[in-house]
Parts: sequence; structure tokens; C-alpha cells
Amino acid sequence: MIILNYLLYYGIILPLSWLPMRVLYALSDVCYYIIYKGFKYRVHVVQNNMKRALPHLSDQELQDTQDKFYSHLFDMIVESIKNFSISKSELQKRCKATNGELFQELANEGKSMLGITGHYANWEWPATLYATHSTHKSYGIFIPLKNKFWNQKVIQSRSRFGVGLLAPLDVPVAYEQNKNGLMSCGFIMDQSPGSKTKAYWLTFMGQPTAVAFGVERYANLHNHSVVQAVVRKVKRGYYEVTFYKLTDDPNSLPYGVLTQLHSRLNEYFILQQPAYWLWSHKRWKLTPKADTIINADTELTTQLFTKLVAQIENK
Repeated sequence: MIILNYLLYYGIILPLSWLPMRVLYALSDVCYYIIYKGFKYRVHVVQNNMKRALPHLSDQELQDTQDKFYSHLFDMIVESIKNFSISKSELQKRCKATNGELFQELANEGKSMLGITGHYANWEWPATLYATHSTHKSYGIFIPLKNKFWNQKVIQSRSRFGVGLLAPLDVPVAYEQNKNGLMSCGFIMDQSPGSKTKAYWLTFMGQPTAVAFGVERYANLHNHSVVQAVVRKVKRGYYEVTFYKLTDDPNSLPYGVLTQLHSRLNEYFILQQPAYWLWSHKRWKLTPKADTIINADTELTTQLFTKLVAQIENK
């Protein structure tokens, strides 16, 4: 197994990452026809998710969205491969932050922060550049791979430009180590949580949805500013990242409001261009029990979300 891992990485993955993007996108097109059109990879999961979450789309619109999703999915895969060797300058050219100075403004004010994003458009490239926006000690939360070899290679790939990677159990340790300094901790928050009993339940994309509560828990524990990163696909191989500050004082918000707010903002952008969300993920595999409370948006959540949307649409 060790020899196979070495052969796969050094003989295939790493050499592929050295290829120009146009060649990698040609490979993406081949994968689209073989894996999607031929083998129907996770088509049932994607169709079921889309029909549930996008009932306003016609059958043809759903099919078009599905086709576009798979094209983007294989682009994402080759972009992730490119991430093993892409230079910092090329990555910054392909994944531009429209207001990255927000991070440094918070640092200048002596504020630590939590960053949130979702599995939308491209999350690998912005995560790799996460530490380049400010002087915060920056971390990204990730689920370690069971294969130690590939876990090490993924960590090397994502941490090349300064971000440290933490397993969920290591997060409290990092907070303790940086309690007297400035830190920035990044979370991807739209995946299905591990436990339905510990989750916060709300309505997301029209479905009763279990949401991980980690961001709100850590934000309240340390009262750090919370910023949501939204990634927009400009064209093939190019993305823009815009940061929206949700709060400077999470302790002032009632229970659940922060979780509702970042979920609502994520939903807002997904509905604008639904093909770029990760539909192949079994997002609704957890179902609520009969006595589970599905938390409705509070009036404050609606007010804050409306204010954010006005800010977005006035740009």
C-alpha cells in the first residue's frame, strides 16, 4: 500500500499538477463524459438533492443545472490537483480577494476572527490563501484522512502559504496557545454534521437541515469577529472571493442567530448560481426525530440578513 501511494502521488498526481491549466481542463472534459455520462457517478444523489431543494426549476432547467454541476465538479477536481504545485502568484491571480483588507483591518483593531465558507464554487484555493490576507495566526479546520500518507500530502498542499491545518479535536488547543495573540480560524460549515443530537436544526434550501454549531460555539466562547467568505466563479479557472462581516460581537446575539445568518447567506448565493454547490454530497442524510425542534429564523436574523443583502446588491 505504501509503494502504491508513492507511485500514485509521485508518478501521477504531482506530475499532473505541473501541467498547464488548459491541459488539466481538457482532462476535466474527458472525466465529464466518462465518469458522469458513462458511469453516472452519484447521479441519483444529485438528482434527489436538486429536486428537493430547487422545486421552482423545470425538468429541463434541472437537467441543465445538473450538467453544469458535473462540468464544474471535474474542474474543481483538477484545480485541487493543481493546488499541489501552483505558485502563490498564479493562485492569487486566479483566486482574487475583492476586499481582503478586511482581515488586516480587524488585526489592526486587535480583533481575532472566525472565517466561514461553504462548499461552493471553489473552497480549496481560497483556503490555501487564507493566511495571506492578514497578520493573524491563521488556521483551517479539516477532517483528517484515514490514510496517513495522503493526509500528509493534503496538509502540505493546503498549508504552503502559511495556514495551519487543525483537526476538530485540536481546535481548543490552538485557542489556548493563541489566547494572548491574534488568530483567525476558518471553518467550512455547510456539510452534514456527524451527530443529529448535537446539531442545530433549521430550514435550509427548503429542507429541515442539521447544521454544525461549531462556529457559533467558538464565536461566543471567545467573542471573536465572524466573517463569511463568498466565492464567485468568474469564468473557468478564475474566482473572486468577497468577505462579509457578520458581527464583531457574537456575545450580543441571541442563541442561534449567527448560525441562522451564515446559513441564510450561504443559501442566498447558492440560489443565484445553484450549479456551483456540492450537490453530490448527501447533505440531508440526517433526518429530524419527531420531537426535534426546527428553529425558525428570528426577527433579528431577518433584519441582519436583509441588511447584508442590501449591502451585496448595492455593490
